[in-house]
Amino acid sequence: MVLGDLNIHNPLSDPLRHFSQREISSSTPYFEKAAESGFALLNPPGEYTKFPLVGNARPSVIDLAFANPPLLPLIKSWEASLPSTGSDHIPITITLAAASLNQEHPRPRWADTDWETLDPVIKGFKVPAAPLCPTPLQLDEWLSESLNRLIALLKGHTPVSRPSHHSKPWWTPHLSILRREYHKAARTARKHDNPHMREIAGTSKMGYFKAFKAAKNKH
Repeated sequence: MVLGDLNIHNPLSDPLRHFSQREISSSTPYFEKAAESGFALLNPPGEYTKFPLVGNARPSVIDLAFANPPLLPLIKSWEASLPSTGSDHIPITITLAAASLNQEHPRPRWADTDWETLDPVIKGFKVPAAPLCPTPLQLDEWLSESLNRLIALLKGHTPVSRPSHHSKPWWTPHLSILRREYHKAARTARKHDNPHMREIAGTSKMGYFKAFKAAKNKH
């Protein structure tokens, strides 16, 4: 893990802030090097961790909070929800999980169940007769056995997904569209470099990152 407060300001960590060309030029190599090495930014873009106690300075985010590929699957959460301890910075809570507890297990893709083949099998499924005057334990065993047989039939006709720790279950097609439009607007603004194009790019960026954060929080 790499953590730092090095005054390296970049739109990737604080998308709603206006950056000078000098700030972007000085910070871009650090973020590009992190991306090339497989490091991912932990802090949610735009989540403030510094609130100045005096003066007119605006709130700001921590500059660097990266995790490399082996560590990234073990990051359960990164939060800045605790109150200030007296300084202008607030505490950051990073929760880690043990590797054995964080592995993704194969899951049935119920939406892709082969119902055409399964339908006659389900119709022919028969629950074995319940025991006469069963004890609570016997009743539980009978019910569990019947349910397990039924579940086995369903899973036998349902494909299985093998999720990767790189997958983002909160991602939506709408976010893909917003991301594509944001990058398109940013490229156009850099190419033509006029106030109108920069305004469009800024609006697109703000909409994308707001939707990004809302989808993640909702999940």
